[in-house]
Amino acid sequence: IRLDWETYNQEKEDLQLVDLIISYGQQFPVRDESGNEIIGTSIASSESEHSFDWDAIPNSRQSSSLALQTAECDVEEEEEEPEEEEKELPTNALISVVLRVHEGIAADYPYYLTPRQVVVPAGGVVTINVSFTPLTLTGVTTNVECEGFAFGHLSLDDQAAFGIPGKVTRSQGYNSEALRLDFRAVAKPALLSVAMDDDDEDLTFYAAASDLMAGGLECGIQREILTTRGLRLTNSTETPLYFQFLLHQPFCILNVEPKDNLKSSNSDREENMKMLVLHPLQHMHVSVGGLWRNGRSTAFS
Repeated sequence: IRLDWETYNQEKEDLQLVDLIISYGQQFPVRDESGNEIIGTSIASSESEHSFDWDAIPNSRQSSSLALQTAECDVEEEEEEPEEEEKELPTNALISVVLRVHEGIAADYPYYLTPRQVVVPAGGVVTINVSFTPLTLTGVTTNVECEGFAFGHLSLDDQAAFGIPGKVTRSQGYNSEALRLDFRAVAKPALLSVAMDDDDEDLTFYAAASDLMAGGLECGIQREILTTRGLRLTNSTETPLYFQFLLHQPFCILNVEPKDNLKSSNSDREENMKMLVLHPLQHMHVSVGGLWRNGRSTAFS
């Protein structure tokens, strides 16, 4: 039994009622590993048992006469058979039209099934793989449910199994009931737990004008000072989280521990634009600096 898989998404706002499917030739032709149709694999009518391979007959008078006599005998035998036993073998329609109830939107995302075409041997088993790619959620603070399903359409490539003339004809493809697999997943928004090094509830920087003379009058007045604060990030989810710090002056990222959490920044070379990754159930410590200038006492938060 050959199975051809199609994946669908179920959306609440989908108002379509029916699906109109038009197929030219086989509804589900045999395909290679790349998904390209293999030409000449459709179920064809069996050749006559009395047909001759004329190319295999030697070119001689004796063999030609024997072949002709055999052919004449075969024709006479065919004429003696009752007309009731002459049944046509099942053939595929050139163009088929199927109208069915609409249940979902055909899509390969977020669910993807491989291989798309598989043959289950008699008395055997096969394995298929279904992958789920989480949706990219922007500005979403609640869980998003992703529902979908897959149809496995059954086809028979063996002529004898497809139908016996005058006795049975088996439907296949869209004309037979498909094997159905239902999918359901929940995409949760990324969530990091933040804890300060001290008991403050927010990340606030304080500086005073006197900090410019930390070394006394003998050392002179500094033009700028740097104050630092630390915070701890924890990933309580079951998937790695990638994120960036979007900071503006006078703030900057001074240090990240452990260092292996810092990934390549691609085209952005500034420290505060590099990508960070926090693996499941892991934490990192980040040091943030605030720069104080121009002799003014300011609170940065």
